[in-house]
Amino acid sequence: MKDMSQTRQIRLADQELNSFQMPYSNLLQVQSGRVWLTVEGDAQDYWIGTGEQMQLPRGRKVVMEAAKGPARLVLTPLNSHFAQALPSPAAGFLKVAA
Repeated sequence: MKDMSQTRQIRLADQELNSFQMPYSNLLQVQSGRVWLTVEGDAQDYWIGTGEQMQLPRGRKVVMEAAKGPARLVLTPLNSHFAQALPSPAAGFLKVAA
């Protein structure tokens, strides 16, 4: 299993899939490209693009795929205090309920 306790850069080629288990809550930030994302236990799928970010809940499997070209992402572990201070979805922040 990959070490998910530190900030990681993720690069996906066009239509490349990546999946992993979230041992910690994480902030996913899309630096470039567009990504389709699904989270275990969440009936909704998400499309996020350059400049957008999404909080990923701990303990869930995440599957993502780059769409219409490559994508670069940053995955940053969050402590619970920081995660509670993040902006709401209305502020342009997609948040998955924990």
